Amino acid sequence: MEVQPFSLAAATKLARDHSVDAGRSVSRQHANTVMRGLLFNGFNPATDGHGVEELVSYLCGVVVSACRREGVKMSDQDKLILVEWVGAIG
Repeated sequence: MEVQPFSLAAATKLARDHSVDAGRSVSRQHANTVMRGLLFNGFNPATDGHGVEELVSYLCGVVVSACRREGVKMSDQDKLILVEWVGAIG
């Protein structure tokens, strides 16, 4: 099977469809916002992991970095709660 180039529209449709199939209502707009946030913060779909665990980890890293940049302190417990929460909705 030939590898296709990354398409934001296809990726967000796939994420949304997967979420709907799992019984979670997610709009394509929200999926698009999350994917754009990942891409804006350095996620490279050609080289970075594509599994749920990798994406949860990367997204949590983006959130922690944003908090650090804005001066918001996060305890280790806060970070664990974030990972659990993002993983639960992923």
